[in-house]
Amino acid sequence: MLIEPDPLRRIEEAFRGQRPAFQIEQLKLVTVAFEHDVFVLTDALDLRQCRLEFKQAQIVQRRQRNHEVERLVAKRIAVLSLVAEQEILDLSKTKWTWMSDKNVESLNGLFKENCVFVHMGGSWGKNQELEIIKGGRIWYKKAEIYSASVNIFGNTAILLNDIDLVAMVGGNEAINPFMVTEVYIKEDGKWKLGSLTFSHLSRPLKLNKNNNQPPQQH
Repeated sequence: MLIEPDPLRRIEEAFRGQRPAFQIEQLKLVTVAFEHDVFVLTDALDLRQCRLEFKQAQIVQRRQRNHEVERLVAKRIAVLSLVAEQEILDLSKTKWTWMSDKNVESLNGLFKENCVFVHMGGSWGKNQELEIIKGGRIWYKKAEIYSASVNIFGNTAILLNDIDLVAMVGGNEAINPFMVTEVYIKEDGKWKLGSLTFSHLSRPLKLNKNNNQPPQQH
């Protein structure tokens, strides 16, 4: 909104004395504005184009106004939260594809420099994980995802994946049920993987060991 040092002067000149009560009306309007809470749509007031006129202004009580604002903000936060959760879910699925394809270039951009990977056989950092994937010491052939949930705390997102993982480890195929915990951190508008933890589950495998397919639903 552009505020002139003396906005009334130009308007008075435009009226050329046709409305001698103009200043009194403006003073009255200012008094009302201070005594009430005035809600005006963003495009409803334009000092340059509307000659200081309020269009579709609504005078409301402060409590009512605050309630409306809080409700609008809550809706916006809820929508943004759902969008962020879906973004994490999609990113996680894409990550499994990159790991299966041994796409270390894309994974390098996703993994934070100080990220941690926790496996059944030990834990290590980014460089070692990339070398393991690139060299095929662990080949993440397929991650069958049965459920996934995301919780977001500010710039940190925690994703839980219930999966059956088909992997080649040391040349031998292994299928294990895991709860995978992925921690993502948002930096410069982008989500980065901070840690990846495999926790072995006691439940039976859901994948068919013969063809690595989930059981048919009847």
